[in-house]
Amino acid sequence: MKDFFKGWFDLRGTLGKKPTLAISITGILVILFSWYIVTSNEWVEPALLPHPGNVLGSFSELHFDDFLVRNAFYSIKLNYWGDISKPFSMLCP
Repeated sequence: MKDFFKGWFDLRGTLGKKPTLAISITGILVILFSWYIVTSNEWVEPALLPHPGNVLGSFSELHFDDFLVRNAFYSIKLNYWGDISKPFSMLCP
């Protein structure tokens, strides 16, 4: 265990793959756990921050009824073409 934490607190040091993965997974779990606690205790209105189970449960409806993938690709396309057109709009005002 001592070797696992070796080098984590070195100034300007580099981390290996295992510590980087451990920190990343811990960060994700802390965010998900905080989301669960906040929504379970209803500290925030469900209309503003829904429960994680409700979000996961809505993916099938979003995919099959609301065309999630098609609309996501359309949104990406709009953003892409919006970024591409910026330099041309500067050249020809």
